[in-house]
Amino acid sequence: MNALIDEMIAFRRILHTYPELSEQEIETSRRIQEKLAEWGIEYKVYDNHGIVAWIEGKPGKVIAFRADMDALPIEEKTELSYISKNPGVMHACGHDVHTAIHLFLLKKAKEAGEDFVGTMKVLFQPAEETIGGAQYMVKRGALENPRVDYALGLHVAPQLLAGEVGLKGNAINAATGDLTLRVHGVSGHGAYPHLSVDAIVVSGYLITEIQSLISRRLSPVIPGVISLGSIKGGVKNNIISNYVEIKGTVRSMECSVMDEIEELLKRLCQGLSLAHGARIEMELHRGFPALINDCALHQRIIPIAKRILGDENVQEFEHPSMGADDFAYLSNEVPGSYYFLGTGIKGKKNHPIHHEKFEIDEKALEIGLKLQWNLYCELVKL
Repeated sequence: MNALIDEMIAFRRILHTYPELSEQEIETSRRIQEKLAEWGIEYKVYDNHGIVAWIEGKPGKVIAFRADMDALPIEEKTELSYISKNPGVMHACGHDVHTAIHLFLLKKAKEAGEDFVGTMKVLFQPAEETIGGAQYMVKRGALENPRVDYALGLHVAPQLLAGEVGLKGNAINAATGDLTLRVHGVSGHGAYPHLSVDAIVVSGYLITEIQSLISRRLSPVIPGVISLGSIKGGVKNNIISNYVEIKGTVRSMECSVMDEIEELLKRLCQGLSLAHGARIEMELHRGFPALINDCALHQRIIPIAKRILGDENVQEFEHPSMGADDFAYLSNEVPGSYYFLGTGIKGKKNHPIHHEKFEIDEKALEIGLKLQWNLYCELVKL
């Protein structure tokens, strides 16, 4: 077992050193395929670098695990000996951890030989950070032949120490949408604002009113968030701007709330356009759906996690995260459960995911492997 753990950590370090962006996971996919072939594990490759690998044993349930592979466009600034060698690309969301754990989960299953029960599938998935590669793999039949009974996923969590996990039944992650607002005014000289339609001023009203949509138009017991992350407009200090572009995200736990927010935004844009003589275009592109954990499956997982890690190391979250994950496409198709794996280093400041100095406690890999293996062994018998 120690040799397997050492090999898993070494493989994860290679992935960390050579991260690849979404839809560009060529070498990552190749490295995984090399290991699968070396171990004699069956697999299928999709044309977007995704892989589904499987091991069939004695009759039992079919359980799928998701391992996302892509990295982020971030320049790494850690002091690790295996720091990223690909400029401007970093595994700052722990997908190298996810991939290594589940690759070596397959190796452990293979080593069980004739004693192995059920069918284990692992979906090595591209493009979680962008287009939602899980949806593509589901559409291509990754959950079929044989049909998956349960899907399990995990995600690194630096806010939890290595050895801890966080779980929640029902909604655990939000649905998302990408918001773009384009404010069209009429340019002019700064000395004569009355002859213009100031797109910057209109944008100021728009930004302020958007915050009021959440605080005053939605029920306070319904989670909903609009975050504006980018604004661009203007060319010179004495020219009234005729165009401003604002970009952000919309998040909620329910599709109906997303619909309501979209309608409120449309009305707001129409009203401000009329009031100021501007023209405001709004686009809301729906992203990942809300990630809903199957409650019955969740209740089976809790005692297993407590037995493996100890009661004190299993946190049952009261509230969902407003983050998003395309594991939702799997849990929409089959009963699924997704949890947070602690990776925080004790006694050290732990930076969040998507941070240039994000690091993990490598003990988390062994813990993740152990927990996923035990979950499989218990659930396959249901």
